[in-house]
Amino acid sequence: MKRTNYCGLFTERDVGHETTACGWVETKRDMGGVIFIDLADREGILQIVFNPQYTASEAFKLAEGIRLHSVLLVRGTLQLREEETVNPKIATGTVELRVTEAELLSPCAPLPFDPSDADHVREDLRRAYRFLDLRRPALRVALRFRHRVTAAIRRFMD
Repeated sequence: MKRTNYCGLFTERDVGHETTACGWVETKRDMGGVIFIDLADREGILQIVFNPQYTASEAFKLAEGIRLHSVLLVRGTLQLREEETVNPKIATGTVELRVTEAELLSPCAPLPFDPSDADHVREDLRRAYRFLDLRRPALRVALRFRHRVTAAIRRFMD
């Protein structure tokens, strides 16, 4: 399977289409038989849903035991979220991926710190595990801005 789009770039235009997404497990919520995972990549977050009604049993078992920050490849149908579950804080807050099959690409060992709480971690530890620190949205935004400024300077100097 190959990704259809980046997680943060799915829109309501994609609703109803068979879709493949890939990313790391940012958060996981088990709501009594239905598992919700926020799948993240460099472009943003997509909520994916594992429900025994439409998810293959192997994929559902995988979701039950998956650790945060493991890398996952999922396939399913993109659907509109129910009105009360819409999240206006993220670009993909109106859609969710109902997973039919999943593949664990890379399991995650216990992490030295939680990337979402990196502000409270010693600087030397953040530097040693820079790849984890780069998962923080604020740092990604700063690096993209730096890239745009550098590219503009290079274009001007040409």
